[in-house]
Amino acid sequence: MGGQSDETERTIVFADIALSQIRALGHSAEPRNYEIWYHYATGYNPALNKTINETIERKGRLDAADLDAIRERFVGANRLNQEIEQFGNKVADEIEQIMGMVGTAVGSATSYSETLADASVEIGNATDGDGLRVIVEGLIKTTKEIESANNSLEERLKASHQEIQDLRESLEVVRHESLTDPLTALSNRKYFDQSLSRMSMRDNAPPMSLLMIDVDHFKAFNDTFGHLTGDQVLRLVAQCIKQNVKG
Repeated sequence: MGGQSDETERTIVFADIALSQIRALGHSAEPRNYEIWYHYATGYNPALNKTINETIERKGRLDAADLDAIRERFVGANRLNQEIEQFGNKVADEIEQIMGMVGTAVGSATSYSETLADASVEIGNATDGDGLRVIVEGLIKTTKEIESANNSLEERLKASHQEIQDLRESLEVVRHESLTDPLTALSNRKYFDQSLSRMSMRDNAPPMSLLMIDVDHFKAFNDTFGHLTGDQVLRLVAQCIKQNVKG
């Protein structure tokens, strides 16, 4: 009964903190806003708290647009999957645009080759200087058009390269978040499973040791001092482990 009572008290404390923040900043107490501030009260997502604190420090307030951006970034139930899907769609769009421009460039090159072939015949049939001049001027004009199109393609390819590079970096951030525990900032179970599988399948892998660590009497500590204090202990233990593990 004591554990259940503590859990109830803990959630009520979080709720009080959330409502206090809503009241202090003049936000409406609708579920979508309450969800953000409840997450803030728990402290389980340090990045969310940091973003909120920095925004308030910078602007002195947190408006509806800020809340929408924070909700989209941190709170959505399927946020990671949605972001990965968005990144994939953006990359696909970039590739489609590049392929379209490459197709146009190939068509222009084919047309230019045909123009050169026709000009070669016309030059062979030219009977005076004026006719030859007209042919040369036409070739110069077509060459400049091809050069301009190639320059545009080059600039677009550079822009697409940068866009894809930015998407790769953003995707790496999302991937890291999906493999990190928000409370302790340590790698989570998913990362553990992937690493263990990867290391066990390496050819000529060196001997491997697996160390399992438990925090003694942690449940009793939680029941005695409350989950808020227990969470701080977990963060402290995680920090100690992280600082003392090499490699």
